[in-house]
Amino acid sequence: LKAAFVTDRVDLLQPVTPYKAQERVVWKKQSPQVAFQKAVQFGSESFIPNMARKPWGDIRVRRAVMLAMDKDDLLELLYPDQAVRGGFIIPGPWATTTEQLLKIPGFRKPTAEDMAEAKRLLAEAGFPKGFTTTLLLRSLKEYFDMSIATQDQLAKVGITANLEAVDSGIFQTRRAALDYDAMSYATVSVEMGEPDIMLSRFLSGSPGNTFGYSNPKFDELYRKQSQTMDIAERKKLILEVERLWMEEIPYVPWYWKEYVAVVSPRVKDFLLLGLYQGHSIEDVWLTQ
Repeated sequence: LKAAFVTDRVDLLQPVTPYKAQERVVWKKQSPQVAFQKAVQFGSESFIPNMARKPWGDIRVRRAVMLAMDKDDLLELLYPDQAVRGGFIIPGPWATTTEQLLKIPGFRKPTAEDMAEAKRLLAEAGFPKGFTTTLLLRSLKEYFDMSIATQDQLAKVGITANLEAVDSGIFQTRRAALDYDAMSYATVSVEMGEPDIMLSRFLSGSPGNTFGYSNPKFDELYRKQSQTMDIAERKKLILEVERLWMEEIPYVPWYWKEYVAVVSPRVKDFLLLGLYQGHSIEDVWLTQ
């Protein structure tokens, strides 16, 4: 595909996998007029504990992992130049800024104090020497890489994570049935430029709630933000959701993947919105 693009046989490559920054430099040298469009996917790559299963229903255990995991190291190891740090809400107009988040314990790079607090919380929860859990994963290299990285991060506070790899169909069935201890996976697999899509997954009783999370306060905040017509009020409510999740830790956000479209200068009016959006080209046209 790259060769086809450089030789003018292809005008547009929409994202299937991210293109690394160093690849884009090479492309630019080969085809100086090339343009790259980037978009953040609407799903945070994360550590996801099953809150319906012990010991992950204990907020102290989730808080300990949130404090101890080094999200900067995970980003550098797994998706350098292909993702951005963020919180529970996709980076952008609805979320706490990344600059603000990186000052908060659990989002910043773990300090000695953060690690000590993580171990204290585990001891208080009844696990002074840690415990053993199982990470469910899809049998694909990306998820093996994520799960092995998770093993290393959990081991820092004495948590031993065994891996259980299954094919994608079994994985999705067990995920939906909450038949797992924990996993390293994306929080959302469908993109829309609308917070409702992600937030609705956490509603009590939602078919998409594969987290074991249930909180009437969140359910009420969701309802209010979904129904208000006032943008400023809605943002305030979504930020309140984020503050609530900073306390409850329904999952541990790592980073948000960026996808890249490679666009010839002949292509006009193309807009990339994400991995699953922006593929409609009825308004796209080519110059001669």
